[in-house]
Amino acid sequence: MRTTRQLVLGLLPTALLAIGCDDSNKDDPPDLYVVSIVPGDLATNVNVNASVVVRFSRAVAPASYTANSQIIMVDQSNAMIPITITPTVAQGAAEFLTLTPATPLSANVTYGVAVREFVTATDGEEIMAPFASRFCSNHAMPHPCAASTVTTSFTLSPLTS
Repeated sequence: MRTTRQLVLGLLPTALLAIGCDDSNKDDPPDLYVVSIVPGDLATNVNVNASVVVRFSRAVAPASYTANSQIIMVDQSNAMIPITITPTVAQGAAEFLTLTPATPLSANVTYGVAVREFVTATDGEEIMAPFASRFCSNHAMPHPCAASTVTTSFTLSPLTS
């Protein structure tokens, strides 16, 4: 019994390596992707003076995101919205980017934000997939946008091309 247990325990590490349970990828960095965006996708009644905050899974390279290039904002007619992108730097790298429109947003309009495929991490790894989100600004009248007014058939062509 003891010999069998020793044999099994002795072969276990070799068996794990043979079936792919090795740790050769332990130094690979995690994938780069958008973790969250505020306001969230399909949010309504967003203040016309609001900024958009995009959080990434890890630090992004400053050279890989430029306004109107790899991270963009458009309105419901696909007109580009001029934005300033400001990184929030923690521990020397930015995982949070704040997108601030140059002027207040128009009321009761659907806006789209996109992170294109060439945004990269600080080590050069590209984002896993492009990301797009939509939200509706608040209404000039006392009543807020209804969820049904957020354009769900939003044309994402300028967002993803």
